[in-house]
Amino acid sequence: ESLLKKLKKSPNDFIKYATRYLEFEDVQNWLQYVVPEPFEIRCSDVPLLDYIEFSLKGKQGTAWGHIAIDEAQNLTPMQLRMLARRLDNPSAVSLTGDLAQGIGAIYYEQWDDIAEHFDSDHECFKAELTKSYRVPKDVIEYSLKFLKRAEVNVEAAEPFLDIPNALN
Repeated sequence: ESLLKKLKKSPNDFIKYATRYLEFEDVQNWLQYVVPEPFEIRCSDVPLLDYIEFSLKGKQGTAWGHIAIDEAQNLTPMQLRMLARRLDNPSAVSLTGDLAQGIGAIYYEQWDDIAEHFDSDHECFKAELTKSYRVPKDVIEYSLKFLKRAEVNVEAAEPFLDIPNALN
């Protein structure tokens, strides 16, 4: 935490270390978030703290055999790499989500963009859920108008429920 606070407080200290490892554009992006006065560590800093600890100490603790994550489309690249550091071989990660419902700072065009943050030695399997058991047919058909206009590259779900006047 003290290292992160020092890097966020002092642009000179950050530049001294960062120029060895980061591209110029990444250094510029970081400098936008420099906070000269004292600040508290926030939840959004956790992946960065994890990266700093990993860089200083290497892999620590017990690796998990399986990690399951829902709403994976909302994770940042740093959060994805934080998860990847917790996997060991053999291990697995199950990621679920809907790319069309991404609300995070990063928008992923395809699942491969998310999978690339994990070790390439692991084999990646993708399965698409095609049946909707929660949303009635009328609602799905209505929402397709917006999906097409938004040019989101996902297949429409096949409705299981057919409830009269569900849209109303």
